[in-house]
Amino acid sequence: MECPPYTYRPLDRSRNEIRLLKFENFYRLSNFQYTIKHVSLHDEPVYTALSYVWGDAKHNKPLLIYQNHETYSLSITQNLASALQHIDISGWFWVDAVCINQSNDNEKTRQVQQMWNIFHEADHTAAWLGMADLPDTELIRTMQRSAQSNDTFESFYEYHNLFDVSKFGALTRRPYWRRVWIQQELQASETVWFWCGGNRFSRRDVIFHLDFLHWVEERRLQNRLMVGHRNDIFDDRASALREDVDFRNTTTTIKGHASHSQDAYSPPLRYVLAAAYIWRTGLQASDPRDLVFALLGLSSDASEIGIAADYSKPLKQVFLEVALALITQIGLQVITWKNFTRTSGTPLKIRSWVPDWSQPFLKPLAKFGRNDRRTRFEACAKTTSQSRFITSDEIHPIFCVSGAIVDKIIAVGALNNLILAKSDLRHIQTTYRTQARWLDELQRLSTLYASTHRGFANDDARWRTSVTNLELNKQGKYTLASDSMRRGYYLFVAGTLKHLAKLSDDVILALNYWKMLVAQCAGRRFFLAEKGHLGLGPPDAVPGHDVVILLGLNMPLVLSKNEDGTYKLVGEAYIHGIMDGEAMPGAEVKDLRIV
Repeated sequence: MECPPYTYRPLDRSRNEIRLLKFENFYRLSNFQYTIKHVSLHDEPVYTALSYVWGDAKHNKPLLIYQNHETYSLSITQNLASALQHIDISGWFWVDAVCINQSNDNEKTRQVQQMWNIFHEADHTAAWLGMADLPDTELIRTMQRSAQSNDTFESFYEYHNLFDVSKFGALTRRPYWRRVWIQQELQASETVWFWCGGNRFSRRDVIFHLDFLHWVEERRLQNRLMVGHRNDIFDDRASALREDVDFRNTTTTIKGHASHSQDAYSPPLRYVLAAAYIWRTGLQASDPRDLVFALLGLSSDASEIGIAADYSKPLKQVFLEVALALITQIGLQVITWKNFTRTSGTPLKIRSWVPDWSQPFLKPLAKFGRNDRRTRFEACAKTTSQSRFITSDEIHPIFCVSGAIVDKIIAVGALNNLILAKSDLRHIQTTYRTQARWLDELQRLSTLYASTHRGFANDDARWRTSVTNLELNKQGKYTLASDSMRRGYYLFVAGTLKHLAKLSDDVILALNYWKMLVAQCAGRRFFLAEKGHLGLGPPDAVPGHDVVILLGLNMPLVLSKNEDGTYKLVGEAYIHGIMDGEAMPGAEVKDLRIV
């Protein structure tokens, strides 16, 4: 006999109520029976918060709720059912899928707005990574012993064969780490215990081994050995894992959680979004609106600039309001955060200048820190932005901004393939020819009209364009490219990285150039402009597109003109010879309508 569906009682907003869940006893075969109660956060209730991935909703399980001497049923995912079965939670706990009425957008909006407080006020957070097999269990036991033994990295390295690097990597690549909500949940939580099957381990256990792998890599670099040129399989695997994108993202998440309790700094929303989607990849949410809503609790100014979780708003409106708020707050820099061509799903019909947080981004050409709005470029020649929005309807406003059309693209190179452009040591030799072809394209473009534009034969224009005239110094700061970057370019072109065994001074110079080349060029294409400028532009740039400098924006843009006279944003560009305002004197400034 099926149980009737559970009916939620409304939460009392005046008391800041939440629901809590408690396991009671086994009931009917493998099902569990729980009770639900309302509590006020003002009363400081004791509970555990559950952090997990919802999982596939196609294979749901019934959760039995006992209330008023009757048993009711709620549908939950298999992954949540597994978490409830294996995590040893005594007492009350909070889990979003059950404790929030998911069919009530108003309640969901209010509860999501206080998600930070719910996790922050919890006694601790139980983070469910998924089921475990025997190797997982053995790995976790090793992690617990080594992290608690107070061994130095040197002594741990002596018996590193007990530590399964591959299995540790698999643990850090689980779907849990790609869930956008954990960014807030882990940072809001004072104490977190990770669960894999019935195995529990701490944040400290994970961080010890992350730091150990970093130490192994530093040890290798100090010995100036290249990956693959020795017989130490462990070091090879450790180095390969550290260069894995998913591993690096997980490291950022865990370390961010670790440092948050020691750092009272809460970054502005612009930095939170950039850090989550532009400087890293792979965060996911079952509802794309959560890609914004899940991060609001991490920012210092979301409410100040008028951005709040609201599930009554469609996705396009959420993304548009974020763009409008950020443009108002920090200016035109926001429109340089440009997506790739949409990679999955139905295209979202939004304005070309509105960032789509559900799709991959190109890394911005201009580098900035979390408190730094400046770039190393000043194509607009210290002008002040002049812009306004023309409202055709509230979802599709036209962005009217003052700027000058300073050039036109007349030829483009092949797309610098992003998939092969992995700037880690393991890929140097396998992708060397790929990056060498990028430079061949630049050479071809630079000599295409050499008879009329002699500057194109200039190596200085070529190597500076290839790295957008930037380099990363020893302090990890971006500066204008120096002579060491020029020397690295010539060493790279000469084939220094074709055959590697040790890290000589020449190899290091070539490596530094190569890493900057990949970081700046991957996913973009070189182009030649009508007035003789070499440039690096967005992947969708084609001959006929206009090169535009907007007042107040330090980076040039590539725009595509529509038949009705409006423009579509194609993306930002580096254009050698106009990055310091050289194109602005005498340029005709006019209003451009970008849709």
